Amino acid sequence: MKELLATVLSWVAFMSALMILNVPIYLIVCSKCDMFESKSLYYRISNGYFDFLATLPGDGLWLFFGLAPTIWLLLFLWTGSARIAPWERRRD
Repeated sequence: MKELLATVLSWVAFMSALMILNVPIYLIVCSKCDMFESKSLYYRISNGYFDFLATLPGDGLWLFFGLAPTIWLLLFLWTGSARIAPWERRRD
């Protein structure tokens, strides 16, 4: 159970870090009129992530930039490995 929770948290942190890199693309591309319609996969994934952040308690900006490093720190304290790349398993 501990390994499953650590894996899920590491994937959440990894996806949060990817979304930080995604924001400049989202602002430039999706702000253009009629560039992407609201039914596109890119639009749905980006807005789905922002909706996910809205469900978490706390300030949105702190969550956006601080969620991934906080999870990595907690994973390091809990398991001894930050698991920044979630597909790599810790080898004991």
